[in-house]
Amino acid sequence: MKNIKTIIIAVALVFGVLCFAQCKKDHTCKMRVTCYYSLNGMDPDTICPNATVKFDVSKYQNGTVDTALYLLSDTLANDKGIYEFSRTTPALLVVVANKTDSVRDESGNVIEVVNWAGTTQVELKEGETVEKSLLLVRVN
Repeated sequence: MKNIKTIIIAVALVFGVLCFAQCKKDHTCKMRVTCYYSLNGMDPDTICPNATVKFDVSKYQNGTVDTALYLLSDTLANDKGIYEFSRTTPALLVVVANKTDSVRDESGNVIEVVNWAGTTQVELKEGETVEKSLLLVRVN
């Protein structure tokens, strides 16, 4: 009888360890978008720092949009042109970036304003970091 109790306790302990000590897998869906200037729209030229990055929510179907995406409007890529984002569920996102640069003469006077814009589509996958290049082309 004593052996049966010991066996039952041992089985319960092993079962408890197996159930509660599993590895926690990271299910977070992440993306890293690097913004580049592009002179021809097909090839990256140089890094585009501090671009304004947002999600184009008008492209979503069924009229349902994750409200968290509204809160992320007008966020900036860093000075290396990188914008990072994560969420808990997979998604297909349309990412839009804009940048306005001023061309100055030797005296520091603005002689031209150049607007850049670009878009890309990113599919966020569970437990993965998706890396994309976003090419910004001149729009004026």
